[in-house]
Formats: sequence, structure tokens, C-alpha cells
Amino acid sequence: MWASNVGRTRRLSGVCVVGLLSLGLAGCGQDEATIPPLAGPSTLALSIEMQVVPSILNADGVSTSTVTASVRDANAIPIPGQVLVFTHNGDGLLFATGLVVGPLQTGVALATDSNGSARLIYQAGTQPGRLVSVFCEPQSLDATVLGTLPRSVVIEQR
Repeated sequence: MWASNVGRTRRLSGVCVVGLLSLGLAGCGQDEATIPPLAGPSTLALSIEMQVVPSILNADGVSTSTVTASVRDANAIPIPGQVLVFTHNGDGLLFATGLVVGPLQTGVALATDSNGSARLIYQAGTQPGRLVSVFCEPQSLDATVLGTLPRSVVIEQR
């Protein structure tokens, strides 16, 4: 009797293994995978790109550079009316060329135009060999903007 029970166990276990394998393989089909559609560029909710022309000035107290900040949303669409705060660490001066929101003790606040850009002028100081950074950061109460790292450009005074 014991021998016949052993044979049954072997047959049953073989059926169980085959049944389990067929169940496991049925759920692993790679042909059923769905790929989600792409949605826009990979960027932050607020993107700020800065440019300066020219990036080298004479340290004569007269030479100037134009600093431009362009602001775009997560879909690369320009954001008009975004308030940006500009500051610098040089011995020169900043002059606003666009819509001034307000002067600050250490800089100026400008709103972006219809193209999402804000421009200002940096007038060189008189200390040769100095690297001047002009910083830009958004001013907003919106939680998506808070914590955005300031952007900067460097101007060399010779």
C-alpha cells in the first residue's frame, strides 16, 4: 500500500508542478506591456536661462554688459509677468531696462516681458581682475517656484 501511495504522490506532484508553471508563465507575457505616451521635456516647473554679452569688460566704470534672463515653464513655454530678483557681487551698478517691479537695497526686481525675458545692464566697476556674478531668482509665493536655485552669469572686469 505504501508503494502505491508513493506513485500517486509523484503523479500528483508532477501535475501540480506543470499546473503552477503554466499559471506563472501565462502572467509574464511581454507582448502585453503598455508604454505610456511621452509628455513634454524633462525640466523643472520653472526654468531660468541666463546670458551675458559681453562677458569681459574694462574695469573703467563706464563699460557695460547686457544680462538677459529667459523664463519658461515645464513645457518650455515662455512665462510673461514672472517677477525676477537680480543681484550682483561686484563693484559696478545694475540698471533696469524693462518693467521694474521695485528697487531693492542689493538689486532690482523686474517682470518678464511677453516673451518671458527680462533684461538689465551691468555697468563695470573700477577693480580690474575681479569676477562679478550677476544672480537671478524668481520671486513668488507659488510653492512650485520656492526652492528654485538662483541662476548666475559671470562678468570678468579687466
